[in-house]
Amino acid sequence: ESRGDFENALLLFQALRSRDFPPAERLLLEAGLARAAAGAGNAQLFEDVWSATWTRVAGLPDSECPAGVLIQLAHGALIRGHHDLGEQAALRALTIASDRGEAHDQEMAEKLVEAAQAASRTRARMAAQRAPGHDARTAHRLARGFASALRGGAAQGIEPRAPRGT
Repeated sequence: ESRGDFENALLLFQALRSRDFPPAERLLLEAGLARAAAGAGNAQLFEDVWSATWTRVAGLPDSECPAGVLIQLAHGALIRGHHDLGEQAALRALTIASDRGEAHDQEMAEKLVEAAQAASRTRARMAAQRAPGHDARTAHRLARGFASALRGGAAQGIEPRAPRGT
């Protein structure tokens, strides 16, 4: 089921790639694409996107690099069995999140550092966690429909709405 979810995410990220995003969001999109490709078993796409994104973030100062990008890269690297790269990305994410006081990202980065260190001792790949109660068929139908809408331009003119009560 988790592999199917990665395939769904991969489908969505590929559809979103044709859209324009600000630089930080583009980095997050590409890192998410790399992670989804890793989880879906698309090794070549993972390698290509991960390397390009890693090269871009390596040249950024910590003040301009979102911790979430590095977390996505770390997770993708661990899924593919690249423990050293996963640990490097997670350690930098941990530094950035700690410096900014981003508790959620810091916690995620800490878990990835621990996972990378444990995996490097055992040479095992990181397994994806399955969410209880998850309906894989519905998720697949939703992902395909959303990706089709993105590709067809149906979502082009949609403006985000303010939350109710504001």
